[in-house]
Amino acid sequence: MAGVEADSVEVVESGGQGGEHGSYVVTVRTPAGFSAEFRVTDAVRVEVLTQRAVAQFTAYGQLGDGNYRLVLVRDGSSTDLVASARLGESGVVAGDVLSLVVMDPQVDG
Repeated sequence: MAGVEADSVEVVESGGQGGEHGSYVVTVRTPAGFSAEFRVTDAVRVEVLTQRAVAQFTAYGQLGDGNYRLVLVRDGSSTDLVASARLGESGVVAGDVLSLVVMDPQVDG
């Protein structure tokens, strides 16, 4: 059966929101403000997109090592996303902006 795998996430090299096989594009941002677009489906788990985004940004030196989670940023407010939930269940739609947030506790030196 042809189509996009349930946990398929790919980096979008050139802009575009249109999708194939029910896929769509979301933007993921780092704490430092770097961003990349990823093509996903509603069936992709939040943790899969998080892992793919962290790998992408780390590979380009745009993100340091650490534990990260995703939050949905919409209308000036952010909503925590549950790692085991699927994007569709979390209310994520085409064009949404998701931000990586450090999960590790902040320690003063």
